[in-house]
Amino acid sequence: MAAVDPRLPEQARHDLYQQCRAGVHAVDVGLGKGWDAQSECLTASATTLAAGAGLQRVDHVLIGRTGVCGQHGPNVFVVQGEPGDPAYLRAQMPLAQALAAPVEQSFQQLAVNDQRQAQEQGVQRGREHSLPHMHSGPVMG
Repeated sequence: MAAVDPRLPEQARHDLYQQCRAGVHAVDVGLGKGWDAQSECLTASATTLAAGAGLQRVDHVLIGRTGVCGQHGPNVFVVQGEPGDPAYLRAQMPLAQALAAPVEQSFQQLAVNDQRQAQEQGVQRGREHSLPHMHSGPVMG
């Protein structure tokens, strides 16, 4: 499997990574902290989370409050769209898990997810091509 590092501009997930990085930077600024190794881990985890959830872009990275939805501890959310818009899309994971995952581990998971999605899309395309073509309209008898 080819190495995936969305920090590199030529990588397919680079834009998604940059969007997550900007979101994590905004979180850091809001907390009054500078960019550090935890910021890198959170960015990599958020990128993998967003890609795995099928998000096309990440408009916001948010940290949820402790105890939301019965979870233990806060969660990190990646959001496509505006949170106030009922059509927004999001994915979440425990913040502690996102911070604990090494960058390389997140990128390995991203590669596995992308490979699985590509295989599933290939199988789906194969099914579509193997279905008999149905004709609609009047049948002369």
